[in-house]
Amino acid sequence: MTEAPHFARRPTIPVAALAWAAAAAAYAGMRIAVVLSLPVGGLELWSLAGAWQARAGFDDPRYVPTLFQAISAALLHLSASEIPSRLLALAAALTVPWSLYALRRSVGEPAAIVALLILAFDPLQLALGPAASLAAFDLPLAFGSLALLQTVGPRPWLFGLLGFLWATSGPAGLPLLLAAVVVAPRVRTMPRLPAAAAVAGAVAGIGLASAGFGLGWQGVTVPAFDAFALGFDEHWSSETSRRLFVLYAWGPALVGAAGLALAVLERVPRPFPGPVDRLLAAWFAAAAAWLFLAGGTHDPLLVAAVTASAALPAGGALVRLIDRLGEVDWRTAGWPLAAALGALLVIAGPLLDWARLDHVGRSSEIVAVVVLAGVAAGGIAIVARLPRNRPAAVLPFAAAAVVPWLAGGFAVATGSPNEPLPSPVTTLQAEEIRDIVTGPARDPAGIAAIHPELADALTWPLRGSRGLVVSSRVPPNASIVIWPAGSSPPDGFRTFEGRWALLRERRGPEPGFLDYLRWLANRNTLPVRDLEAAVYAREQP
Repeated sequence: MTEAPHFARRPTIPVAALAWAAAAAAYAGMRIAVVLSLPVGGLELWSLAGAWQARAGFDDPRYVPTLFQAISAALLHLSASEIPSRLLALAAALTVPWSLYALRRSVGEPAAIVALLILAFDPLQLALGPAASLAAFDLPLAFGSLALLQTVGPRPWLFGLLGFLWATSGPAGLPLLLAAVVVAPRVRTMPRLPAAAAVAGAVAGIGLASAGFGLGWQGVTVPAFDAFALGFDEHWSSETSRRLFVLYAWGPALVGAAGLALAVLERVPRPFPGPVDRLLAAWFAAAAAWLFLAGGTHDPLLVAAVTASAALPAGGALVRLIDRLGEVDWRTAGWPLAAALGALLVIAGPLLDWARLDHVGRSSEIVAVVVLAGVAAGGIAIVARLPRNRPAAVLPFAAAAVVPWLAGGFAVATGSPNEPLPSPVTTLQAEEIRDIVTGPARDPAGIAAIHPELADALTWPLRGSRGLVVSSRVPPNASIVIWPAGSSPPDGFRTFEGRWALLRERRGPEPGFLDYLRWLANRNTLPVRDLEAAVYAREQP
């Protein structure tokens, strides 16, 4: 009798490992694209200008300083480019996949993977995550804190480190901090030694921030609270926070809110039995309250806080939806759903035409759209009639949320020139002004005079230039004058021909539905508004 040949078993890769690898690759790839293509603008421009002023030894309210902004000021000694600071922000952002992986046992592995995909393509996370803003460490710190407390536990050294990092962070993580204080029992019953370590770390962080991390006394400073207050006054975005939410963030927030609402309805009277579940729900509620109360500000951080806090609840809700779709009776739900989706696709044609022409079509087209909308609504109603099939009725609404959200994520990642996130942004003309200020047109013995109205806009573009003076009058020893556009040339000066735009403000579409559709179909249709200047050089005798 001969033995059957023995074949060695080939190693297999678990499906979960492949899913994690794909999600992490998408997350990293989108952020690398942002580092390479996103223009410097919005909060990043404000933060870099403050870091440069601190590096140059000037007192400036734009230097808050958070730990990241202080490190950015140090990196500017090595290079005047934003790239080193962006690489540091990218490195911090790339810790988020590990954090979600560490949380997989608490929130469920499928939910953690889907949450990572949501964060990978979210426009706000893309615009702010790898950007060199004062809050670059905030959301990686939030997810990292949850992960470390789950994996390491309440060790004194960990609480000391987290106390220092939270004390020197920006405001985007404050909703999680508030949620932890309110709902996490471990915070209220913390042992003395870890509590003392956390307090010591926080005191050390506040002390360093108050000293400007060695760059000058700032007064007693808690960076997160100071930046939180600044967010009500500064224009870190051309659009209000509420408008940014409507343009980019309503999809993940709606899915996350729906997941939390279903948990409440299905698990009364204890909707969130685990401490992590309670903490995530309170985090989302705190971030949503911040957006509701401060939606009229021009602060994108609070919108980023909402999408970050919604990621894990939305991931759990989407996993539940996918599981429930496996129970749908597609024999009874398939045809009505197909009819509804087909009707919606047909409706999209005339709606996009109306958006392109900026007016509603003929009465016959309106009647056709209304009839097709009725067919779609009827199909969805037929599907939703049976409880077993109701998850399938969600699919048209899910598509309506996913398409504009993904479009926004890819537009931000590729640096679309008319995208209102970030805004305002620096221009190539501003860099050319720097060449003029440092070039042969300037008398080496003279100075460059900048009008006070343009000083903030030129802080970052003119970094490293010597002999700059901010003045509302032309100094007698000025050889270059940068004045508001439309002003007359000072006596003895000639005009540098050209259009000199210092900042470009990119606004979102008008509030109308057709305006929104036109923007979705063609994101290059938005108007831009420039802050222009006139550049003069002293005539040589």
